[in-house]
Amino acid sequence: MFGRFPLWLLALRRLMVGSVWALVLMAASADTAPAQPMDCTTVVRVPVEECEALLAFYQQTNGSQWAQRSGWAQSNDVCTWYGVTCQDGHVVGLSLFDNHLSGSLPDALRHMSHLRYLNVSANRIGGRLPRALGYLYRLEVLDVSKNTFSGPLPRTLGNAQALQMLVVAGNPLEGTLPEELGRLTALTYLRVDNTNLVGPLTPALGLIEGLDVFWFAHTDLCVPRGPAFRAWLRGIDSVIGTTASCPLGATVTHRHTDPLAHPGSSR
Repeated sequence: MFGRFPLWLLALRRLMVGSVWALVLMAASADTAPAQPMDCTTVVRVPVEECEALLAFYQQTNGSQWAQRSGWAQSNDVCTWYGVTCQDGHVVGLSLFDNHLSGSLPDALRHMSHLRYLNVSANRIGGRLPRALGYLYRLEVLDVSKNTFSGPLPRTLGNAQALQMLVVAGNPLEGTLPEELGRLTALTYLRVDNTNLVGPLTPALGLIEGLDVFWFAHTDLCVPRGPAFRAWLRGIDSVIGTTASCPLGATVTHRHTDPLAHPGSSR
C-alpha cells in the first residue's frame, strides 16, 4: 500500500540490523576473550623445556607490557622472538635491557642450562634474585643492573663458574658479599656499586686472579685489614670504591681465612 513499506522489506531490514549487532558482539567478545596460551609441544629448533622457561619468563615479567615483544608467545620458533639468540639447537642469549620488564624472574630459568648471556638491565624487575641463576653453568654474562632487586645475593651464584661478567649495580640489594663468589675464578668484570650491601669484602674474592674491573662505590662495603687483600685490590686495573679499612672489630663472618695469606698464593 502507498506510504507503507512492504512487509518483506521490513523483515529484511530487521534481519540486517540483527546481523550487524551480532557481528559487533562477536568482535567485542573476541577482544575481551583471554588469549590462548601457546603450546610448547609444537616448538621448533629448541627443546620444549626451554620454550616453557621462556614463556614463564614472559608471563612473570609482564610480557604484555614490554616495549618490544615481537614473536613472544606467538611463533613456535622461539629463535625469532625479540631478544632471543639460539645456537646449536638451544637458547644461548637473552637480551631485553631497557624494555619495560617488571614483575620478577622465574625459577624456571634453571631449565635454560645452555644460556651464556642474560641482560635484563634498566628495567623494573623486583623481588629476590632467584637461586636458579646458579644452575646456569654455561652463563658467561649476567647483567641485572638498574632494576629493583632486593634481599641478599644468592649464594648459588658461586656455582655459575663460567661467569666472566657479573653486574648487579643499581639495585637495593642487602646483606654481605657471599664468599661463594670466590669460586668465580673466570670473572674479569664485577660491579656491585650503588647497592645496600654491607660489611667487609670477603677475602675469598682474592681467589679471582683475573679480575680487571671491580666497582663497589656507594655501598656500605669496606676493605678488610691486612696487606694481602690490599695488594690483591691494587692489582686490579679499575677499582672504584672506598679505600677505607673496615672499623676495628668488624669481622668477616665467612668460614675462609684470607686465601692470599697462605704460602704460595700470589696474583
